[in-house]
Amino acid sequence: MKGNGPFISMCSSTTRLLCMAVLAVSTLSGCNSVLDVEPPDRVPTEQLGDPATAGLQVASVVASFDCAFSQYVVTTGETSDELVNSNLRSAQAFEFDQRNVDPANENAALFECDQLNAIYEPLSMELTQAEETLGQLDDWSDAEVPDRASLVAKTLAYAGYGRILLGEAYCSAAINMSGELGWQEILSEAEDRLSQAMQAASDAGDEGLVNLTRVGRARVRRDLGDTTGAITDAQAVPEGFVYVAHSNSSSPRSMNQAYRAINQNYEESVDPRFRNLAYQGVADPRVQVENTGQLGSGRVYEVWVQNKYPSLDTDIPMASWDEAQLILAELEGGQAAVDIINMFHQRAGLPDFQSQDPQEIHDHVIQERSRELFLEGQRFWDMRRFNVPYDPPPGTSYPKGGVFGDMRCFPLPNAERYNNPNIP
Repeated sequence: MKGNGPFISMCSSTTRLLCMAVLAVSTLSGCNSVLDVEPPDRVPTEQLGDPATAGLQVASVVASFDCAFSQYVVTTGETSDELVNSNLRSAQAFEFDQRNVDPANENAALFECDQLNAIYEPLSMELTQAEETLGQLDDWSDAEVPDRASLVAKTLAYAGYGRILLGEAYCSAAINMSGELGWQEILSEAEDRLSQAMQAASDAGDEGLVNLTRVGRARVRRDLGDTTGAITDAQAVPEGFVYVAHSNSSSPRSMNQAYRAINQNYEESVDPRFRNLAYQGVADPRVQVENTGQLGSGRVYEVWVQNKYPSLDTDIPMASWDEAQLILAELEGGQAAVDIINMFHQRAGLPDFQSQDPQEIHDHVIQERSRELFLEGQRFWDMRRFNVPYDPPPGTSYPKGGVFGDMRCFPLPNAERYNNPNIP
């Protein structure tokens, strides 16, 4: 879908259904292209063909990803075992907490990234923006856009990371009006974009982006079973590296959605499995939570807030040396994994972990990931690929009606299936 260029900001509420980036809602609204709509809060379409707007367009891709990722952390946290729904809303909202999201669920398919449980539309919007921006940058010359190489590298990196999130969360999905793609296909595309981004970032001398792509590609290669490639990338990440998705309190779109949903609005509570964590009797400071003593609006769960993100302005890590080390621990196992675990334990003031049993070491790596990467958008995928048991188990009565399910990936939304002409 070539169109005239990407949106520079998310749509206003009055035009939301006209601007879904991948869902073919334009069919319902009578538009020929989702890029035809021009509300007053974005750069006019004719200006998007101006090379002078290149930096702004790439900044828009980054902002869209940051917003999508922030809400992704909350939504997948609720569907996994990090968070529990503590509010009083519709049955569709409870489906996430119940681990039984129906393909007809409009919250998951159509909500924008500043709305609780939004996941598919924000990622779709970001990915479409990224591809449209790459098309523009490809049409322009270095003379027209002096920092073009760096902008191409950044856009490719974010196109890759959007695919990581989509592939790890969904059983299948579509990107930019494609046919239905399986999660492996989506992650393969992510690896391709990240490889291109790594080369482009290296050519541009942007070491921060190079390391972002190293972590992302190590993650994807691990997901796809390329152990050697994943280890090579993870080993190259320098100690102390962190790359963040930015947050600020200037608008609902840019806020840290974890703080907003949990600490501010009491819509979510930290799940009991992540309260008062310890190791060998020593409190684990990596998952700091606090009991407010108040019930959420659902009047069922007492709200426990997280303190990892202390404000609406707190940035969220999207890639780090810590993550790279955990990938190495997972893939190398043995004493190498024990040494990495104990590096994290010593940093947190916890007793050393000691074991020579491969399964025990593997299980402890999973635990370390859950604590080091708490509320960073990793747990849902970990529970899926490691088949971590759900608690309460599937079939248990759900407090707000029905029973808990065993959903390990989100289904392709009906809004995509029924409106995308490339999906039979």
